[in-house]
Amino acid sequence: MKNISFKNSLSFLILIGVLLSFYKYRYFGAMQIDMLPIILRDLDPSFLTNDFYTNVSAGFNEDFIFAKIVGWCSLLFSLPIVFFGFTLLSNVGISLVGFLAVRDLSKKDNLTGIIASILLLTSATFQWGNRDLIYRVELTPEHLIMSFILLAIWMGIKQRPLLVGLFAGLATFSHPLTGPGIGGLILLQIVITQL
Repeated sequence: MKNISFKNSLSFLILIGVLLSFYKYRYFGAMQIDMLPIILRDLDPSFLTNDFYTNVSAGFNEDFIFAKIVGWCSLLFSLPIVFFGFTLLSNVGISLVGFLAVRDLSKKDNLTGIIASILLLTSATFQWGNRDLIYRVELTPEHLIMSFILLAIWMGIKQRPLLVGLFAGLATFSHPLTGPGIGGLILLQIVITQL
């Protein structure tokens, strides 16, 4: 089993990410319902102009950039396709990053990478904050950036602060709290390790 090729491993994990995206997928979970008024207000400034929640939420908050990205993409595709497409992209990204990180840390063992990636996608082991599960059945701003966060953690383990900053910075574009928060913690870990 140890001689599984790298190419076959990647193909298998892409398939796993795609299949998990279809399994128990929910188009409208709690997060989508909360963000829908923000997205629709972004697309149409006259949407629910007398609604307090929409007026307050349409201002800058932690989900503002995510709502903008989804809104811009919904100009090209329908909203259900945008949500599912980002969920699919996120799940495949999490699967591949998990595999590549563990494969690298386990001296190029493809089987160990596959097992770790499957565990990453199927085990609800912990939450970061209130809702930051690694794998989700619905799209959230945190789920969209999870691949970048995992890349930053991987680079933190390898003691590469510039790459940690790059990946945490990319995560910040979709979620301005999680990207800098996790990136800052990883950089602090690198500083403490160096001391």
